[in-house]
Amino acid sequence: MEKDKIVDSSDVDRVCREINILKIIRHPVVVQLYEIIESEKELFLIMEYARGGELFEYIVSHKRVREKEAARFLH
Repeated sequence: MEKDKIVDSSDVDRVCREINILKIIRHPVVVQLYEIIESEKELFLIMEYARGGELFEYIVSHKRVREKEAARFLH
């Protein structure tokens, strides 16, 4: 993540909250956060590989997810 793009206080809160949650969650269907590396301009989250990418990006690119497909993801 580029730090200069995380300027709004709500964005800072959201990123911090997500990192804190990922630090404590250990579940087979949740991508594991292994390490956080911070440089002057960037924040690197070293995470488990998720084949297929992020669910959020999939939903945005498809505009919506039909109920049957959503059920498959949740299963």
